[in-house]
Amino acid sequence: MKIPVSVSEIGLYAFSGCSRLRSVEIPEGVTEIAGYTFEKCRNLQDVKLPENLCKIGQNAFSGCTALRRILIPQKVHRIGAAAFENCVSLEEIVVPDPVRQICRNTFWG
Repeated sequence: MKIPVSVSEIGLYAFSGCSRLRSVEIPEGVTEIAGYTFEKCRNLQDVKLPENLCKIGQNAFSGCTALRRILIPQKVHRIGAAAFENCVSLEEIVVPDPVRQICRNTFWG
């Protein structure tokens, strides 16, 4: 799924539990992924985060059990608590130097 470029904000729980969602491309205008946005999207495998992203909220991708790889953009300065909790298939995580805060249980499980 490609989110339209006109979208600048994705709210809490926006796609939570979308079991058929397999991939998502978030547009450059989005600077924050709110908490629980993609929580329990069990078939989500591929996520393209925008370069302008600054913050990933708590539990944003928790329970995305099919997610294999996540590349955090350079402008991200904070990754919320349990953001990738129970992402049991994660094989690669790239966290850039500018990240200042990785909260508790971010990659737990």
